[in-house]
Amino acid sequence: MTAEMNQDNVKIEMPEQEQMEMPGVEELLKILIDLNMSQSQQSVSLLMNYMNDVEENFFSVLQELDAVKEQLANIQNTPQTKETRHTLSEMAGQMGARLTSLQEQMNGYRQALNEKATQLVQNFKERGFEALNNVCGFLGIKDIMAQMKESLLIHAEHMQASMDKIDKVSQELREASTHAKNVGRAMTGKEALEVPEGKESGFFHQMKRPYQSMKNFCEKQTEKLEKGIAHMEHMEQTADRSTQKRIEQKSEDKKPSIMEKLQDLKGKQESQAKATPMAEKVKTQENAL
Repeated sequence: MTAEMNQDNVKIEMPEQEQMEMPGVEELLKILIDLNMSQSQQSVSLLMNYMNDVEENFFSVLQELDAVKEQLANIQNTPQTKETRHTLSEMAGQMGARLTSLQEQMNGYRQALNEKATQLVQNFKERGFEALNNVCGFLGIKDIMAQMKESLLIHAEHMQASMDKIDKVSQELREASTHAKNVGRAMTGKEALEVPEGKESGFFHQMKRPYQSMKNFCEKQTEKLEKGIAHMEHMEQTADRSTQKRIEQKSEDKKPSIMEKLQDLKGKQESQAKATPMAEKVKTQENAL
């Protein structure tokens, strides 16, 4: 067995399926639940679910990719197939690297989120309820969602580019095979064959499966993230209107009402009425002297 065959038989290393522990986030969620802060709690949980979905999808796609590697290893190593095997094996390796990079990105989001949640819990213990005025903003939940969306869109584009490349390789092989057959047919005076269409259940269709699966997931998850971001923006606008309303109400509360003005005027008049007899009495006493 050649060194190339040995390389093709190596399976893609599956990452650990255990998710990163996030004690800071868990403690924060408990506090939010205890304080009935359902909107903030749901937003944090929603982001966690998005990240969990991405990581869970890794494993199913990597399994499909591993199956592709096995199929490539079973192709007979001939001068005609050597280049195709090399191209498809290289693409499978690149996809594995992309998935690993995306997983590392998710771990980075988790670590940053847990650190901020830990700090927010500490702020709450030191300052009380005031520290939880803007949980989502402090944690940067909307920003993480936006970054995830952008990353998944880029991965979906790469998956489509890979499938286009596989289709091109398949087309070239069919054309080469048809050309070889037509040379023989021409020598015998037979009509030339047309290049056949690619089969939906053929070898190259199987090669495209992990790329199609990943692309479908990225597009579906992107739609979810768009809705999540829209929800966060709606919450921010609602919070801004609520804050503005409280400020306006506080300002109105500081202005004296008409009743308060009347009471104040009445009090001044009564004070003057009491002061007048006393002044007259003092004046009478002075005159008597």
